[in-house]
Amino acid sequence: MSITFQRNLSFDLPRLIQRGELDSRMVLPTNLLFFISFENIDLIDFFSFLPSLGFLGYVFYRIGFNFTCVQGTTYVLLMVNAVIFVFAMVLLIATVSFWTTQSYGMARIFDNLLKIGRYPLDIFEGFWKVIFIYFLPLVLIAQIPAQALMQTISWKFVLFAFGVSGLFLFAALNFWKVGLKHYSSASS
Repeated sequence: MSITFQRNLSFDLPRLIQRGELDSRMVLPTNLLFFISFENIDLIDFFSFLPSLGFLGYVFYRIGFNFTCVQGTTYVLLMVNAVIFVFAMVLLIATVSFWTTQSYGMARIFDNLLKIGRYPLDIFEGFWKVIFIYFLPLVLIAQIPAQALMQTISWKFVLFAFGVSGLFLFAALNFWKVGLKHYSSASS
């Protein structure tokens, strides 16, 4: 996400709206959301990701962790699902830029909330557990994919993960369309 859409939507989109530079992108013969999401690709983050992936493989090798094809496929699909969920959340926050002068603060808050998604759900109790499962389902980012890899998850949670991400993506895309309709050029 940091390689592509996070910086583009969270920080570049508000700047384009403020300066009136979104207009020049709107007339291009391409999908505006796709173009803005992938306009700037940060290869430094990509190359910093590779050692992490190598380290993960090394750890699996050292502990003798074997997983089935179904486990691996489910894990990869749930990781893609997690990226879709994060994209939807970033898009929801970035779209607020059509009505406000800045949405940078909200993007920073969401960045910090994403760090909570790295922790296992078991450390939260009561109110916070409900929040992080049903209202701001950060468990979709790391918890559910990891449980799928370890075979400690039911298929109900896998379906829940796909359903929630689909719902958030649907809401984000519709909110984006509403934002575009309310956009008035800074140059007009």
